[in-house]
Amino acid sequence: MVATETLVIAVDDVATRLCVGVSPQERARPQALVISTALHLAAGAPFEGRDRLSETIDYDSLIGFVKQGLAEQSPALLIETVADRVAAFAFTLDPAVLAVDVRVAKPSVLGAEGLVSVRLHRRRP
Repeated sequence: MVATETLVIAVDDVATRLCVGVSPQERARPQALVISTALHLAAGAPFEGRDRLSETIDYDSLIGFVKQGLAEQSPALLIETVADRVAAFAFTLDPAVLAVDVRVAKPSVLGAEGLVSVRLHRRRP
């Protein structure tokens, strides 16, 4: 059955610090990253009358993974790898997650000049 409506749960601008970078100097100390995630779910019935956490995704798990779980994994060379890891985790939250959008920004790359980021859109395999 193809979903005709989707519900998007967005968790924006979660700050974390990870060892990530191409050079050994970058990976030697945790750097600031800002991660935003959007979970696309089949909308199902309206929430009126189903107003309980068990009817949706508990996004605290996603925030915990971004803030702590990513740091427990091996250092990454690329922020693209960090985006992959967040997307893979998002699909473990619930089979109702049909797709995920992840944005990983690394403010330290350009400093005050701007912001480098990657955006990943992945559908459930």
